Amino acid sequence: MDIFEDYAIHPLAFLIPAMSAEELARLTEDIAAHGLVEPIVLHEGQILDGRHRYQACQTAGVEPHFTVFDGEDPVAFVLSKNLHRRHLTSGQKAAIAVEALPLLEEQAKKRQIAGAQLGAALTNNASPERLPEKIPEGEEARAKAATLTGTNPRYVSDAKKIAQTAPDVLTAMKEGAVTMTEAKTLARQDPPTRKEILSALSDLTPDERREVMGAYQVPMLSVHHSSESDEWYTPSFLVERVVAALGAIDVDPCANAEKTVPAGQHFTREDDGLAQPWSGTVFMNPPYGREIDAWVTKLLDEYTAGRVTGAIALVPARVDTEWFRRLQAFPVAFWHGRIAFIGPNGVLNPAPFPSALVGVGLSAADLDVVFGDVATVYVALPALGGMSHGDLE
Repeated sequence: MDIFEDYAIHPLAFLIPAMSAEELARLTEDIAAHGLVEPIVLHEGQILDGRHRYQACQTAGVEPHFTVFDGEDPVAFVLSKNLHRRHLTSGQKAAIAVEALPLLEEQAKKRQIAGAQLGAALTNNASPERLPEKIPEGEEARAKAATLTGTNPRYVSDAKKIAQTAPDVLTAMKEGAVTMTEAKTLARQDPPTRKEILSALSDLTPDERREVMGAYQVPMLSVHHSSESDEWYTPSFLVERVVAALGAIDVDPCANAEKTVPAGQHFTREDDGLAQPWSGTVFMNPPYGREIDAWVTKLLDEYTAGRVTGAIALVPARVDTEWFRRLQAFPVAFWHGRIAFIGPNGVLNPAPFPSALVGVGLSAADLDVVFGDVATVYVALPALGGMSHGDLE
């Protein structure tokens, strides 16, 4: 008797990218040795979760067992069951979130219709025909998709733009063939050029990938600071002073691809530092766009929770912003002149704005010893708490 029925794969299951041949081989070996531990989930007579487990069972000759999905949100179920199992980049998660957006809308509409039909049956007043044809997406839907996939709304917005202009690049990003940074750059190219580059990028090291992009004269971004390119390197002379102030850097949550900051742990854009735990000492040089508020919030939350023991945040001196006012509970070193950051072309370029270094968990004296010759250290009066000037020396 054949133990394998002919099950189709539910369309929602394809939200999650397919396993690599190596990953599937390891799963098959595990199931052959230990059997199928987690049942395969069916929905509407199709495999909703477990298509790779089912394939592994077929290869290993292990009889599968099943359960039927009985929840109300199969999209959220698929995402929650699979994303924690797979080591996906933020770019992959953002691509999945974009594909999930219309499915979330469809589910919401079905629930609205079901509710209206129930109301009509009870009161004879409600009419499903009066419902809007489409549930508006907006920021709320993007935020929900970002939450379900474990990324942030900014990445979802970026991925959606890529999907609209270059769907082939979004597919490559979902499969893990290109990073978010590469995808944003590739999306600006014409379709034939994109196709050539995507073919040439397969199975290359990061350095080789940059060479390929350069050969096609496609500019690659590097780390954190302007409206045109929010990725610029922090100059080494400044990083050396940060190390002197902190003793050592345990975490660089906004690391560039080259990981030039000497930290124990680096989170690049693809790692999504906002979604990672921070601990110990931190040097934070965040992207200088709208998302800077989220990075400041993350730093203060980690410090308040006691996980970050000390940090230096290098930020634009935008004293008129709410996020900067929150940082003024700590001593601030305002840099003399404009810091010259290293641009994508390797040339030092002065920032178009003044900069400040905030010592979270540090004293004014700590900052002054290290930055006193290149910056002026200030402490906001409400933060003095009755201390005398002598206490700050």
